[in-house]
Amino acid sequence: MVTSMLPSMNILWILDIDADYGIRHGGTLRYLQFSRGLIARGHRVYYIVINHTGQPRGGRSEYLETLKSEGCFTDYVEIDEYIIPPATRKLSRLAIYPPAQERFFASYLAESKNQIIELLKEWAVDVSIISSRSYLFLLPLLSIVCATIVDWCDSEVLFDIREIQLSVKMRRVTDLPRKIKELIYAIIDETYYGRCSTANIVVAPTDKKVLDCLNGNPSMNRLLQNGVEPSMDAAIVKNPNRLIFTGTMDFSPNYDGALWFIKNVMPKLIRKRKDIHLVIAGQKPMPSLLESANENIEVLGLVPNLRAEIQRSQLFVAPLISGSGFR
Repeated sequence: MVTSMLPSMNILWILDIDADYGIRHGGTLRYLQFSRGLIARGHRVYYIVINHTGQPRGGRSEYLETLKSEGCFTDYVEIDEYIIPPATRKLSRLAIYPPAQERFFASYLAESKNQIIELLKEWAVDVSIISSRSYLFLLPLLSIVCATIVDWCDSEVLFDIREIQLSVKMRRVTDLPRKIKELIYAIIDETYYGRCSTANIVVAPTDKKVLDCLNGNPSMNRLLQNGVEPSMDAAIVKNPNRLIFTGTMDFSPNYDGALWFIKNVMPKLIRKRKDIHLVIAGQKPMPSLLESANENIEVLGLVPNLRAEIQRSQLFVAPLISGSGFR
């Protein structure tokens, strides 16, 4: 066990886990890697997993039990997402300021708050981490009893700005009103809640710069990048003509980037080298991506060993033209 300079702590982590994607989901992989690291340093990590309305639940409890048995976290509780009537939610947007909005929701949020209070007592929580943005309203409550951290992971503000830029470039003008509205709400949330916590963590330097600007307190904002343990298989032979791009391929920044690379870069590469080969690896590829496959482009979908696919490639490409976070 790795020893810690800090006393042993009880850590509450409010998050979303999609069992359908498993550890292939970047967010889930991030949670599990860091909670394992905290446990290895003698701390206890308790997950509160949100059951979102309409989200498939089949097999999730079994999945969470498996993760618990593997030492990914100390214990967990699933709670149902609070439900706010659409008319009330729409009316609350007129208030703009988050505390004012929460007054509209008070009766709908009460049960969630009571559940969290009971768990704070039961687990004697020292530090709480919020990764589920729909539960940022808990920050004032949590701050009374423990230190608080918001794991923003990616800046939604940066994501929305890049999406707007892409829509303008691609002349998708019908998307602009919705995306501009989403940007305004993201600015409000990251500015207000980014000042309410003890600390904020993000995954990439560009996201930190945005948060630094919004909350005006760079010392509160820390960079905590994703990572995995490297491993190499000596038996795998590298193909000098093989390029690879990986990611969940129903996520718009990934499939938009892949399609852009196929349309704008691959023809130039093929003219230079006829035997160049691009591999797109990642679960749930969109139909438009599958239709792009040809003798030079292979869309694999979900692969059993992604590390092996990367290792046998000469070059990893990351043609991301939108989105935010780790590149």
